[in-house]
Amino acid sequence: MKKLIASILLAVFLLIGNAAVSQNDTIYVIQDGVVLWKHATSSLDSIIFYAPSSIDTTTSIKDADGNVYTSVIIGTQEWMVENLRTTKYSDGTAIPNLTGNTEWANDTTGAWCHYDNDSQYDRTYGKLYNWYAVETGKLCPTGWHVPTWSESQDFRKYLTYDGHSGTEGKALKSKSGWDANGSGTDNYGWLGLPGGYRGIEGSFDELGISGSWWKANIISNFFLSSFDDSHTFFARPNQFKPNGFSVRCLKDSDTALNTLHLPTLNTVLVSDITDSSAVTGGDITNDGGASVTSRGVVWGTSSNPSILDNVTVNGIGTGSFTSNITGLSASTNYYIRAYATNSVGTSYGNEITFTTKSEEHRNILLGTVFQINQGGVPKRMIVQYVNQGTEIQTINNYDNLTEEQKAVFDSFENLSESLIEAIGGQVSTFTQTVFQINQSGGIPERMIVQFNGTQIIKNFIDLNVDQKFVFNQFKNLSEDLME
Repeated sequence: MKKLIASILLAVFLLIGNAAVSQNDTIYVIQDGVVLWKHATSSLDSIIFYAPSSIDTTTSIKDADGNVYTSVIIGTQEWMVENLRTTKYSDGTAIPNLTGNTEWANDTTGAWCHYDNDSQYDRTYGKLYNWYAVETGKLCPTGWHVPTWSESQDFRKYLTYDGHSGTEGKALKSKSGWDANGSGTDNYGWLGLPGGYRGIEGSFDELGISGSWWKANIISNFFLSSFDDSHTFFARPNQFKPNGFSVRCLKDSDTALNTLHLPTLNTVLVSDITDSSAVTGGDITNDGGASVTSRGVVWGTSSNPSILDNVTVNGIGTGSFTSNITGLSASTNYYIRAYATNSVGTSYGNEITFTTKSEEHRNILLGTVFQINQGGVPKRMIVQYVNQGTEIQTINNYDNLTEEQKAVFDSFENLSESLIEAIGGQVSTFTQTVFQINQSGGIPERMIVQFNGTQIIKNFIDLNVDQKFVFNQFKNLSEDLME
C-alpha cells in the first residue's frame, strides 16, 4: 500500500507541474482499482497534504532463511514478485533438500530442490517444492500463504475484467527470458519466469519454456508456457504430489477477522450403510463471510471427531455435498460430523451416530472390466462382486457417471495408457483393463492392460506412489458402484 500511495503522490505532483500544458487534466483518487473521486485541475488553486507521513519504500517480507522479497498489488491481492527460496518452514523447521531421483520420487514428507540440482538458478527462479511441503501450510513467511484455488480464480477474473481475456498468461509473463519468442508483457510486475519443473520420477524439464506454481488445498498448479498466452495458466488440476513446482506467495487478507465468522453447516443423515462403508455429507448454509476452501466429513469411534481424525475432502464453497466413507469395520458404532474450513478456521455440523452392518451382508468386490474402444460399445466399467455367495455384475456407462466419478475413470484410463507408452506400445490400440482384487488362488491385486493382441500385467505392489493412488481411487469407485 505504501508503494501505491507513493505512486499517487508522484502522479499528483507531475500533474500539477504540467497543469500549464493542458487545461483538461483531471485528478483521480483511486483505491484498489476503484475511482473514489475525480476533479478537473483547471478549477483548483492548490493541493495540500496535512501532516503527511514519510513514505517507506523498503520491504520487510522475509522468509525463515532471511531471504528478502518484494511485492506487487494486483486488484485486491498482494503477491510476492519473486519465487520462494526458503529451505525452512515458517516455524524454523528445516525442509529436506532431496537431489536423488529415487528419494525425490518416494518422498511423502516435504522436500525442495534447485532445478537440475544447480544452485545457480536459485536467485532467478527460486526453489522447486513438492506438494507435501505445500500441504503443511507453513511454506510461506508468516502473514503470507500459498494461494488457494478460489484465490487463483479471483486473480484470473481480475485479469479478464482488466482487459486480458484470453491473454491472462501473457500479461503475467516476464518481458524476457522465455524461449521460442514466448516472452510476455508483464503488465502488472508479477514477473512470471520459466523456471521449469521436476517430474514425479525426479527428472527435470522445460527450463526456459514453462513455469509452474503450486496452489493450496487442491493438488493443482498455475502454468505459463512459451507456446500459450491464454488462461490455461489457471487450469492445471490433478497434478501428482511428487512433482516439483515453484511457489509464489500471496499476502493474507487484511480484512479484520472479527468481521468474519466460521461457516455454518449441517450434517446429512447417513445412508447406504454396509459392513465397511456408508454415504453421508453436509450442507453449508453460510460461509461466514470468507470463501470455504475445504469441506467434507470427519468420523471416528469416539464422540466429537475432528479433522485430526478420519476425514474426506469434498470440494469447496457453500451448498450441499456428498461424502462416501470406506474402510470401516463391521458391526461398529461410528460418530460423524460434516466440517467446513475458511480463513477464520474450521467449524463442524451436528454429530450423527450409525452402526455398520455385520460381514454376512457384505458385498465382496472381485474386480472391474474397464472397457474402451470396443467397436461401438460405449466407454464403460463392468463391476463384478459377490454377495452371500452369488456373483453379480453391474454395467456403468461413462456418460452415466457423475463428474467426480468421470474424473476417476479418466485418471485410470491415463494410467493404463501410460503403462502402454512405457513399453513403446500404441495407445490407439488400447481396448480394456481388467482390474482384479480378492481373486482366488492367491492372485494379488493387479491390473491387466490389453492392447493390440497383447497385455501388460502390473501388480499393485509394483506401482509407484502416484500409480497406487490412482489404483486405489478406481478401487473405491468400483466399490461405490456395487449395487
